[in-house]
Amino acid sequence: RSPLKNTSSKGAAKTKSFIKSVKAAVQLSSVCARFRWIVVHTPGMWNRIYFGMSEEMLETCIKRAGSIGLDIFYDNSVVGYTKHEPREELTYPFMEYVKSVMRSCRQFDHHFFTYPLDRHALPVDEMLLLEAMTEGLHSPCLSELAVRYGGGKRNDFEEGSDRCTDELHWRKIFHYYSTWTLPALRTMSTLNLIPIPFSGSASIETLCVVMDNTANNGSGQLRTFDAYGLSNFLASCPVLRKFTLRLTRAHLPIDTQPPVQRHLTTIE
Repeated sequence: RSPLKNTSSKGAAKTKSFIKSVKAAVQLSSVCARFRWIVVHTPGMWNRIYFGMSEEMLETCIKRAGSIGLDIFYDNSVVGYTKHEPREELTYPFMEYVKSVMRSCRQFDHHFFTYPLDRHALPVDEMLLLEAMTEGLHSPCLSELAVRYGGGKRNDFEEGSDRCTDELHWRKIFHYYSTWTLPALRTMSTLNLIPIPFSGSASIETLCVVMDNTANNGSGQLRTFDAYGLSNFLASCPVLRKFTLRLTRAHLPIDTQPPVQRHLTTIE
């Protein structure tokens, strides 16, 4: 099954499920003093924070997660999928929390979903905000990074021209993570994005790249598979052990020459 199918509903369901579990934990802590001590001192019940949580719930989770480290899930399909909203007003407070806890973050899982009601366009204002707020971020404990784009019929990488955003800045927005310092990064996965080399790629041991053009079926536009870009990124991963590449309806220009072969002797 395509990883793009029902992505928005899955993201919303996952968030609602965890918010429900946090509320249940809060209720459980009200049973008696012993239950409260156990629940409050079980950080695994609190160490995941999701976009869409209330500020009160975010504060509670961050406080009770302790030193176990946080798993952050930022899926923009959770809020405002079916109607227009001032989404940057929702994004800003969440990213403020993210910035304040990134030093103890273990996992950052991010999906920017394309909105069908907005001419199949990515949420540019949110992407600009994320890039600006996290530039130069230092996260010494982050070991897993997921960056995913998808859901629409347009070539996302060509939208900058009609968004009053120059091409270089547009690509910088997509690769916002490249300014981060991630010395503990071990696993990275991307959807519809060929990552670019950055300091954290030197420690990546597991890499998964998925390029799925299924959503563009019948639109007349195809996302081009950047073989050169992938080759360059692989060359920046000297300790890579496991590499997975999945291509669905990938388009490679007919005049493209094979990239220079990279000798990655570490891959098992």
